[in-house]
Amino acid sequence: MYKINDLYDLTHSQAKDYLSKYEYPWQALKGIKDFIIELGETLGDEYQEVNEHVWIHKDAKVFDSAYIGSPCIIGAGTEVRHCAFIRGSALVGENCVIGNSVELKNVIIFDNVQVPHYNYVGDSILGYKSHMGAGSITSNVKSDKKLVVVKSEDEAIETGLKKFGAMLGDNVEVGCGSVLNPGTVIGSNSNIYPLSSVRGIVPAGSIYKHAGEVVIKKKTGIIQSILNPIGFAKKLYDDDQVMTNAATITLFMVMSLFPMLMILLWLMSRMMLSPEVLLKIVSSVLPE
Repeated sequence: MYKINDLYDLTHSQAKDYLSKYEYPWQALKGIKDFIIELGETLGDEYQEVNEHVWIHKDAKVFDSAYIGSPCIIGAGTEVRHCAFIRGSALVGENCVIGNSVELKNVIIFDNVQVPHYNYVGDSILGYKSHMGAGSITSNVKSDKKLVVVKSEDEAIETGLKKFGAMLGDNVEVGCGSVLNPGTVIGSNSNIYPLSSVRGIVPAGSIYKHAGEVVIKKKTGIIQSILNPIGFAKKLYDDDQVMTNAATITLFMVMSLFPMLMILLWLMSRMMLSPEVLLKIVSSVLPE
């Protein structure tokens, strides 16, 4: 069962000391309101208390149509967009995006989190650089109104909470239109396919495709990358590991040059060539 230190790098939140007091992250949900009020009273001049118990950093951007209830802290560089509805008890970190028509309630949002389009996040904690796709939500109350139980394959923990949305570890990507059912815990560096209905524990470093099909991201070896850099780069796409075009091109270049460097070093050792001589040989065969 994932504990706080398994899910989060606490250096990326003003709630570091608060969260450190607990073993499991959902144990922190009940005290978020009081913690924000206490923390707000200690903030420096870079924050403005725009309303009672509502502190906004001077470098944050809040659109006029956004509603921010009490208590709340908005960190530096964060953007709260049109018609965002922050009901209160929300600690929002630095460089976050709280988008249009997004609703927050009783949450801790780590730094660099994006909740950009039509999301509901309630009674939840979102880890560093996590991202919720458009329309994805945390469902925080069971339909039968019973207390939430966090379940894995071999363990079940009674939380004693009626309202408990989801715990997202660092660098979690939630696909558009997904529903995270009450008591969902997603390990760090995991991806949730769009239109998923997720419940229970999702392992760290995995891809949730649908119920019953969760695959662990494959770890790529350096030997494979050296022997077959083109195939290695292609395999990253085949394994559904999310990479930008720029990152892929950079990786391909590095993996292509690495075996060439090894060959040159081997030639130097076998033929007793100086670096200057080897450089002249390489330069003579390269096009001008």
